[in-house]
Amino acid sequence: MFMLEKKLGLALGLLLRLASAYDCPVVKREATTNYGTGISDEAHEGLTPFELGTWKGVVAFNEDHCVQMCCERLECFVAVFDHAEALCYLKAAAAMESTAFVSEQGFTTFELSVREGDPSPVATEPTECQGKRGVSYDFKDADDLDALAPGMSWWYNWSPAIITSEVKIAQSSSGCEYIPMIWGEKDLDSTRLANLDSLDQPSHMLGFNEPNFGSQANLTPQEAAALWPTVKSEAATLGAEIVSPAVNFCGGDCTKEDPYEWLDDFFSACEGCDVTAIAVHIYTCEVRYLNKILYGYLKYGLPIWITEFACADDAAYMNEASQAAYLADALTLLELHPSVARYAWFTGRGGDDVGVTGSDLLSATGVLTQVGSVFVETYQDLQRCEDRTASLSTGILPSSTPTNIAEPGTMTGMTDVDPEATEITNVVIGNLGGTGTYMDVIGMNPGAAMHCPSTEAACVQKEVSVSGTLAPFDEAVSVAFRGPMNIHNIVWFEGEADSLSKTSSWTPVTSDNLVFMTNQGGYTGCSGEWTICGGSSQSYADETGSSCANEPKQFNGVLGGDQGVNIMTSTECADESTCGFYRDTGMEGWSGGLDGSKVMVFEVDMPHCGTEGFDDCTWNRPAVWALNSKVVRTEQYGCNCRGAGGNGGCGEFDIVEAVIGVDHADMMFTTVYDFKGTGSPGHGKYFNRPSSPAHYAAIFRGGEDAYLQVVQLTEFDYSQTTLSGLWLDELRLASTENHDVYDVPGSAS
Repeated sequence: MFMLEKKLGLALGLLLRLASAYDCPVVKREATTNYGTGISDEAHEGLTPFELGTWKGVVAFNEDHCVQMCCERLECFVAVFDHAEALCYLKAAAAMESTAFVSEQGFTTFELSVREGDPSPVATEPTECQGKRGVSYDFKDADDLDALAPGMSWWYNWSPAIITSEVKIAQSSSGCEYIPMIWGEKDLDSTRLANLDSLDQPSHMLGFNEPNFGSQANLTPQEAAALWPTVKSEAATLGAEIVSPAVNFCGGDCTKEDPYEWLDDFFSACEGCDVTAIAVHIYTCEVRYLNKILYGYLKYGLPIWITEFACADDAAYMNEASQAAYLADALTLLELHPSVARYAWFTGRGGDDVGVTGSDLLSATGVLTQVGSVFVETYQDLQRCEDRTASLSTGILPSSTPTNIAEPGTMTGMTDVDPEATEITNVVIGNLGGTGTYMDVIGMNPGAAMHCPSTEAACVQKEVSVSGTLAPFDEAVSVAFRGPMNIHNIVWFEGEADSLSKTSSWTPVTSDNLVFMTNQGGYTGCSGEWTICGGSSQSYADETGSSCANEPKQFNGVLGGDQGVNIMTSTECADESTCGFYRDTGMEGWSGGLDGSKVMVFEVDMPHCGTEGFDDCTWNRPAVWALNSKVVRTEQYGCNCRGAGGNGGCGEFDIVEAVIGVDHADMMFTTVYDFKGTGSPGHGKYFNRPSSPAHYAAIFRGGEDAYLQVVQLTEFDYSQTTLSGLWLDELRLASTENHDVYDVPGSAS
């Protein structure tokens, strides 16, 4: 049980991507019978994933997540999420070369044949993953159990089945599983163990409670190992699998402060311990720390049971509202985390008495608290109490909180449109440049054995300094396009502020120094690479832009609503000194002249989903945005230097973007992100979405008075080879919309 002396709130980073799996109930993986002496990280990482054969697994997929929920064999395939297109695909085969796309959001069962040349999924009968959610609480009243049962599948009370007869009846009728625990040495008394006789074949038995705490089970790893044969004997009598002793970070009176070290020593001392899952307690108020602490336990290669968790490391957040917010965020992680087999919130009632203020699920009168409502109602169909048998294939996950990365399609704070919003055709954003820093990616850990290390280890970054009137937009850029859209012309000019020459051009039938790319590196027959930590690198796009290729192709110019591509020059990166870090396929962007000046002129129209030729698209938010080309060469929606302020800052220019829902899908907005912050005309100014071909110029102009500009042109001659400073001056003077990049407090300026 939680004690005040716990050492919590570790400064730990967010895990990028986890891809190990736990068992589906229908087919149990053969458990390691002696996970003790001789088992090391190296031995576990040496296991060969993707054995040949056909395996079944359940995939959870929505607009924010794509996760393998369970699988018939450990790591029988990996679910990979392409954030750019909200696309979920499955990787299978020994070399991870064959793929299958997940077409429907929700919970879907797939069979994948792990062999070359057969990537097609076959729908099967739903395979139900075991319900995960429980509560650590000593129920005294049947009404309390009935109130929480709709949102959970199991519970325990830190005892070997010491339950009132009333609660036993309610437990049986609710369908919630009771899991017994051998709390400590005192529970090995024959009188207390006799209570186990009343149980009806529980699936598991929990080991000692916080043995590394002097105030709890108070056992050294060696003492616990010496007592373990009795635990094994009782579990065998029940026909139950054994969950390890539940450890946590300890401060003060401890047998060992570090829970990982306690478990390491326990497994070393425990011969034939027959543990099939790891139990842990985690008290933190941020999901990123919850995620990171979980990562440390993956080395044991076993499913994880979080048998206590709540917000308890920061008094400022220990109230009902903050506990509810934390629980809501944590539930998404825990339900989608493939290595978390079960988890239990602390507690039903009484958290205030032991220092976990505001965590109670039930009020004194038995009514659900704010926290209790989140507990019961979130992902309810995934739990198994009340004999629910709803198909996993029908449950749709709610959206989770977006990350802090500024993604096209998500304009911070923009949830509605000014009722007096006005159309514009020309906008200038100034107050650029100065001296500042951004975080540049200098390396990416590929990961191994289906595990990815911490954020810091997987995405290696360093702070770099920039200065200049156009900084950081004086560096090379790439441009991304998202449908539904028809692209008719693209031309690039580079040079100084007053004189620019054509350097690239493209039409659907011809191209010069311009290639279309996609984020599908590592797919079968495509350039680029895929890694566990970094996902897919850049790859050449095929003729349709919907898939990838092993060499540059002539893109046909038609982008569906669920498609995205980006453009680069046709010049391959010579090495990292010219392009920064990249993986396998690296192309240069457009740098401009000495002052970074460059202009892209393009012709597009943006039909709505449902119109002719775009019947099947679902994402009705076209966009054109420029990025520092370092971003797309690493991972556009993960490990990169993107965003505003200190979390990135290397430059993003959302040129025109439909960003606000179906009611305002004809409004295209402009935004700039860099190390200084964010600049935008706001949601009161918009470009009208073009239903017929329209010309736009995206201008990056250096020099003494640097600025960025988007202007809709009435016409343009794409055959011309130069642009003059006079022409650019006229376009700027024609704009009545001039805006700053607003400084962020504490940022560089």
